[in-house]
Amino acid sequence: MKELMPHPTSEEHLTCPDCESDQVETRYERHSFEYGPPGDSVTLSATVPVHYCRNPDCGEAFLGEEAVRIRHEAVCAHLGLLTPYAIKELRVKKGGSATAFASVTGIGMASLQRWESGAQLQSRSQDNFLRLLALGDNYQALVAIREGKELARKQTSTDGPASKFRVLMGRHLESLTIQQDVFELRLRTA
Repeated sequence: MKELMPHPTSEEHLTCPDCESDQVETRYERHSFEYGPPGDSVTLSATVPVHYCRNPDCGEAFLGEEAVRIRHEAVCAHLGLLTPYAIKELRVKKGGSATAFASVTGIGMASLQRWESGAQLQSRSQDNFLRLLALGDNYQALVAIREGKELARKQTSTDGPASKFRVLMGRHLESLTIQQDVFELRLRTA
């Protein structure tokens, strides 16, 4: 089982949720938890920050947002899905703003925000789509498609029959749509 180590955290100064003392000490500890439906769950583990109140009258131990994020990453690793951090990194690298990325990919803004915040896991098909966008010029090809530009294709004599087909874009696609609107189906009688 893969052990996840925490990323550096920027959690603000902590106070104890029980006694509100600011005497909180943080230690990184191995944390195991169950994931999955009852009877079919698996035990995952990760190293998470555990916060201890040093107030002698309290002694409360609690987890913060960083621990939740690390546990979510452990679930992503178990399922073979991109982590929220990896999704955000891809979006920033390829599309910049969430609005631009959503516009090009067709992924809803709300879904993108839930994936990046760790509030929801993306489906396997959406994860595959994101991984394809990360490869080579796939994102730029999608930008070109969205902008209605024809993609330049290198054709060689070894392309075979596939080289005879063109990608329909822009005005070609519009003319097919217009033709589709006036298409009628007639029953032939003998």
